[in-house]
Amino acid sequence: MSRIQPFALPFFALSVMASTDRGSPSIYTIYGQVLDERGSRVNGADVLVESALDRRQTMSGGDGSFMTEICVTGLCDEILVQALFGKMQGTERISVIGGHIAVDIRIKELKI
Repeated sequence: MSRIQPFALPFFALSVMASTDRGSPSIYTIYGQVLDERGSRVNGADVLVESALDRRQTMSGGDGSFMTEICVTGLCDEILVQALFGKMQGTERISVIGGHIAVDIRIKELKI
């Protein structure tokens, strides 16, 4: 009867843990609009989109819209979307639930 070597069990456990992660990396499209406190669209806002695996930066267009793709590890990952324009800033945290992700960011003046 063969006996399993002591080092084989930890290796097997690590292999199982590695193969049961939340999935392989996926690319998601994030899009939306940057709006000020009055609901007006903001042209030229810097938009930063971050996940655990990726970080992208873009700028809102003439109609306040933005779009970028970002790599995530799988469903339920958190994505941080920030918009900055002059002294105004806004932040949204969203979870990956599948498909394309739409988010509108409201920015307001920072109080110092």
